[in-house]
Amino acid sequence: MDAPDPNCLRCRHHYVTYVAPRPHGCRVYGLESRELPAQGGARELGRALPRLRGAPAAAMSGDAWRRRAAELAQCESAGGRRALGGYSIEGLRLVERALRAGVALEWVLAARSLVERARPRERELLDALAAADVLLHLAPDAELARLVAGRSYGALLGFVRAAPELPLAAPRGDELWVAVHDAEDPGNVGALVRTAHAAGAAGLVALGASEPWHPKAVRTSMGSAFRLPLLRRADPAAFLAEARAAGLASVAALARGGAPLEAFARPAAPLVLWLGSEAFGLPAALAASLEHRVSIRQGADVDSYSLNAAAAILCHALAPRG
Repeated sequence: MDAPDPNCLRCRHHYVTYVAPRPHGCRVYGLESRELPAQGGARELGRALPRLRGAPAAAMSGDAWRRRAAELAQCESAGGRRALGGYSIEGLRLVERALRAGVALEWVLAARSLVERARPRERELLDALAAADVLLHLAPDAELARLVAGRSYGALLGFVRAAPELPLAAPRGDELWVAVHDAEDPGNVGALVRTAHAAGAAGLVALGASEPWHPKAVRTSMGSAFRLPLLRRADPAAFLAEARAAGLASVAALARGGAPLEAFARPAAPLVLWLGSEAFGLPAALAASLEHRVSIRQGADVDSYSLNAAAAILCHALAPRG
């Protein structure tokens, strides 16, 4: 089996010329080329370049990117994410934040032009990926344009290995958890992750149809998905029993009919705030089974606050003050 090309982007001999027609250079071979020296330089010399010290194997040539593109498409569905054991991320900012958070980022697929004409921030990120031993795959610009579908986060995507599913940790003090039931729009779920993180919640539990690792949810979380503990539970009744066994009380957020939030006496104990879907809220039987129910004051001619607006108000009111 042929050895893979050297990975020039992880090699200490590679440098950027900042000259658009020939942006890549190799100090050892004295080459400057449009493509990475291991590919373009090899054609200029008429022979393969041997691997140099500091240049580990890469997955940057051939059709490896096609398999990665197929895996990214697979990450669009919950079943696909389960089969792969992880989820996708998109854009410069999320890849930077994934590296800083120390999540298990396994590989990145980038547009060839992003690497060949890397600006300082992109160059810094490429260096950080190399230092973290993250595989980098290059794909045609047209393929990255198809994958990002007009979004402007940056022409690169990555794959993160999911952390093992954990039980609810023993609560500390009067911490707040957020549980969201059947929020089918992943954008709403991602926004809730960001809001819960900003409010100092201990974690978020995604119940029923709520999907915190959907690509849209991860994008909308703006990196909070890497920092906030996230639990996935299919059955809300089973999670309620789990929460009670761990010593957490529960409060349901209702559009109407609950105790006025401004008059609600928060228990001096760890608490789970339960939120329902944007369209239907919490099922009545589930809300009735919880220890507390609260509502936010609102105009009579409005159905409800948006899910994320309600979450922000409630998290601010119920988060521990210590």
